[in-house]
Amino acid sequence: MRWWSTRCLKTSDVNAGLCPAPRQRRRLWKPFVWGSRGRLAPCGCGQSPRFKAFQFLEQPGDRSGGVSGLVLAGRIMLTVEDRDMLLEAGDSFRFVSLRPHRFMNAHDGESRVLWVNCAMPAGGLRGSGESGMYGRLARLRLRWYARVGRDLLARYWQWALLATLLVPGAPIVAPFLRFAELLGMAVAPGPGMAGHALLAVVIDLVAVLWVLPQRRALLGGAFMGYVATLPVPRHVRLGVGATMLVVANGPLLLAAGLAAARIASQAEGMYLAGCFLVVLGLAGVAQYAALSRRLVVLGGVGIGDLLLAAGLDAPSAPGRWGLAGAALACAVAVAGFGERLAVAGGRWRRLRAGRAVVRDRAGIVVPAVRVQWGILADRPVLSVLRIGAAVALAFGVARLVALFDFDSRAVPTLIVAVAVIGLLLAGLYRTLSEAHRAAAGYLASLPLPPRYWPLRDTGFLMLVNLVPLAVLLRPQGRLGGSLLAVLAGLAVAGQALLVLLRWPVLHGGRHRLVLSLLLAAGWSGAAMAAVSR
Repeated sequence: MRWWSTRCLKTSDVNAGLCPAPRQRRRLWKPFVWGSRGRLAPCGCGQSPRFKAFQFLEQPGDRSGGVSGLVLAGRIMLTVEDRDMLLEAGDSFRFVSLRPHRFMNAHDGESRVLWVNCAMPAGGLRGSGESGMYGRLARLRLRWYARVGRDLLARYWQWALLATLLVPGAPIVAPFLRFAELLGMAVAPGPGMAGHALLAVVIDLVAVLWVLPQRRALLGGAFMGYVATLPVPRHVRLGVGATMLVVANGPLLLAAGLAAARIASQAEGMYLAGCFLVVLGLAGVAQYAALSRRLVVLGGVGIGDLLLAAGLDAPSAPGRWGLAGAALACAVAVAGFGERLAVAGGRWRRLRAGRAVVRDRAGIVVPAVRVQWGILADRPVLSVLRIGAAVALAFGVARLVALFDFDSRAVPTLIVAVAVIGLLLAGLYRTLSEAHRAAAGYLASLPLPPRYWPLRDTGFLMLVNLVPLAVLLRPQGRLGGSLLAVLAGLAVAGQALLVLLRWPVLHGGRHRLVLSLLLAAGWSGAAMAAVSR
């Protein structure tokens, strides 16, 4: 016989005090006699004593199975996962108890519900033991991944299509063919130790950039907070996580298959195939480190890349095989101890925070700028890609104009570069606006003037735009003379373009990309016409 409380299965409810902490569930309730009405159980953890305790009689090996119920009187709101159902007297319900669920009384008076818990025999759901637990958890994670991935693709399909078209070669498939060539070069003889190490690092970086936009879909959402409170073995959770990575890396694995077919036909195919598997394993560990935000694991991946590069250039066969095995073992070992290191690091930080004196720097930076930087920091992938691409483009175009020796091609090239930089940074308008919209209720309670955040977001992005503009125009400004006035006018016009791009980005709907491109093209044409005069 076991004692259990009525459990709310959402992490936010646990944090809000709506259900007891996992370690308190067994020792929180005191026994009582089952009656027609629930009794309030004494709560010794300082929370409000509004929990109802129930007594269950279970056979050895029984576990949670299904939930059935009938509303006898009143009205309740039943939430299963993300679906809300308003049930009145006479309505019944049934669902699997492993699905996150909660309920509330939606009636003015009392509501009476006949609630039946069905215990599954030993063996679990649709399977036996841990295999059934793995299957159920994997299906739920895959369902969440499909839903979030579909929404992500529907939202950013224009950028994905544009990225595939920018790679030379056949449309859509060219990036994956180039990745297959990169995988083949990573284990091919010739590049040397430094070349092999660089190629391995580039492959790890590509793999990480592939999964970072899918991080929310791969982590399973708020449901995984509930799974963390269940007695799910660690190897089951790791197995489900590995399955999700395989699904997310489907296109990259197809490219890896093409590379493996080419490697198998070469001399020393067995050794090169082993090194190829080590490269894939290191890339997978790097993805795990990026998704779990355990940067210490990336250090082990870097050491593994160096050992693999040394093994590819080793003269003796035993040394080559030994270094290749040591490369993979190093990354796996660091990944295995990464969780313990993270826990130890958290304890050390808490201990250090208790002894340290906190310095308030609120007066150093304007509060609005601190909020805006915090919004971009919460979305590191998108922010780094946009700002990094703008700065990288500025460096590249500045170098190109220097090669032109500032002839007649220089000014049109600078104008196009300023327009593209504006397009890249204008996408951050939407990131900032969505964050403000999520906190609209709180912001409405503050004594802020009208259009406070739109004006400050525009000024903030103009401030960010100064960095690529300085990188782009500063080398040319050293020439002085009338050219300096042209460059200053181009910088002012570039800031004006960034201001104008706010409208299509926030109000263009599904056509915001097309409208932004048309506006940038019109601005570029007007700027070239003005310079030509």
